[in-house]
Amino acid sequence: MEDKKIPLNPPSWKGQDVFHSPDVYVNQVPVALWQAPKVNNISADPLSERMFLGCEIDSPATAQSAAAIAGYNAQTVASGLATQGAFDEAKNVKSGLGARDDTAAGGVASFGNDTGGVEKNTSFPGTLQLSRNFTLGQLTLAPFVTFPHPVHDFNGLTAGQIVANLKLLAINCLDLSRDKYPNMIVTNSFRDNDDRQYLTPRNQHWQGQGADLQFKNVGKREYFNIAQWMKNNLPFDQLLLEYQTTGTREPWIHISYNKDGGRAPGSRDKVMTFLNNAVYSTGLVDLGMNF
Repeated sequence: MEDKKIPLNPPSWKGQDVFHSPDVYVNQVPVALWQAPKVNNISADPLSERMFLGCEIDSPATAQSAAAIAGYNAQTVASGLATQGAFDEAKNVKSGLGARDDTAAGGVASFGNDTGGVEKNTSFPGTLQLSRNFTLGQLTLAPFVTFPHPVHDFNGLTAGQIVANLKLLAINCLDLSRDKYPNMIVTNSFRDNDDRQYLTPRNQHWQGQGADLQFKNVGKREYFNIAQWMKNNLPFDQLLLEYQTTGTREPWIHISYNKDGGRAPGSRDKVMTFLNNAVYSTGLVDLGMNF
């Protein structure tokens, strides 16, 4: 049968001819005649969804994706198939994604920067008490952490300096987190086996300033809420909500603290969401329902 293009009359989501209608229902169930049915929410449109997601990723394709969105929006709005308001809403609430939080961090002051002179120690047993809730062993050694790395002089820092950094990380970020979430697990803190390219001030694990956290008996969606609480209640340099589509597919939260930068003028104070070890977006995005 010849495919006759019947003009839209009127040109809108509702009121189209049946042949071209994106919404066809039988007994309240969507069905397709000649075209697959679509929903009125523009955020569920696969093409716009892919382009919106492309603009969230910090990659060379971002500019092209933004241009594609602008052209697609203009064409669709001009045809009367959707309103500009629908596209604006779709940028913030995407089909298949959960909540989003782009608000600034809570501005919490440091809880303390007194190392107690631990950097002058000559011995660093696992039983060394660093804070209310953590010994040195509970941040670096098996069976307490999933990826143990005993502290030692490394990359220009003495073992004492690294232990002092771990102490301040525990006082400022980990203690209150353990109080709030007793099911919190420190999977790793100090690490000395990263690729050499990561031995920069931006990677705070090798300095004892960063830790990765997971939570027992917690669903993937709950990590967003936990990260939100940390953002609003803890002083930190970086807070990263991290997701993986490989391996265990379990998320984790990275948090770091530096007494010379945390919450002070010039502090990085960054909050980001990562996907497969790459920046997905600034701020927090709940990706837990996707993987």
